[in-house]
Amino acid sequence: TLTNDDSLSVGRFFKPWAEAVERDSQGTLKIDVRNGYAIASLNNSLDRLNEDVVQVTSVFHGSWPGRFPLSEVAGLPFMTRKAEDAGVALWRLYKTGLLDSELKDFVPFATTTYGFSGLHLVKPPKTLDDLQGLKIVTASKIQSDMLQLLGASPSSATPMDAYTALQHGTYDGILTSWAGVATFHLNEVTKYHVDAALGTTTQMIAMTRKRYNALPAAARKALDDNSGEKWSRVLAGQTVDDAIAIAQKEARSRGATIVELTPRQTALWEDKTKSIVDQWVKSRKDGAVVLAKFRELLAQVEAGK
Repeated sequence: TLTNDDSLSVGRFFKPWAEAVERDSQGTLKIDVRNGYAIASLNNSLDRLNEDVVQVTSVFHGSWPGRFPLSEVAGLPFMTRKAEDAGVALWRLYKTGLLDSELKDFVPFATTTYGFSGLHLVKPPKTLDDLQGLKIVTASKIQSDMLQLLGASPSSATPMDAYTALQHGTYDGILTSWAGVATFHLNEVTKYHVDAALGTTTQMIAMTRKRYNALPAAARKALDDNSGEKWSRVLAGQTVDDAIAIAQKEARSRGATIVELTPRQTALWEDKTKSIVDQWVKSRKDGAVVLAKFRELLAQVEAGK
């Protein structure tokens, strides 16, 4: 059983991927794609995977603080605005072995980010130079720390839990990707959107190594043959990146305003949040090595190499 929560990624990634694996497995695998949260959600997908309730699922690293500390490198603030580039670079980082300490119990098939996170607000702020007084929902500790440095008051919650709180005015906005806005219909309750590469949650499509090792050889080969950069590009580019234009079109149709930080504001925000990256490096064994290698790999991907 394979689970996922977004119809765009189901149609463009999960169903084609499942069909390819089944076709190549010589009859040893049957993959049942389930869309929705009935079996696994952002909050429990890793538990469902480890309990063998599902055998393949999306794991959002930010939903499990401290469990995948090095994989989070692709989601650091102001790293990149393109999920496809970040996803491929993250896959290449995984293949170097630098993530083995936290992924040894899993077999990833594709990697991506959830798309660059921007601010999605109920109404325009007084100024974008300082977010003082704004109550913002965010799903990760890194983003929570960043919001504090920008003057906001963060509250930890997943996008799926934010709709009602935003609707009732409990919070002023949410820090998430456009994919999150679309998936959880947040464009119905947010009207002012600030595009900025404010970091994001990293993601992998994976199964447990124990379950993988128990499969017949033909099944393992089929999974291996349908893993890697090709499928990471599909997952990130055709679902996450493409969701941006779709979600922005929907937001504009509802009368929303979409703005970008000016160069001055970008420099100001980067300067205010620089300590986030510094602290990330200091708090993780091999953090400096992983960050340097990821930046090197990301530059190669962005250059088309």
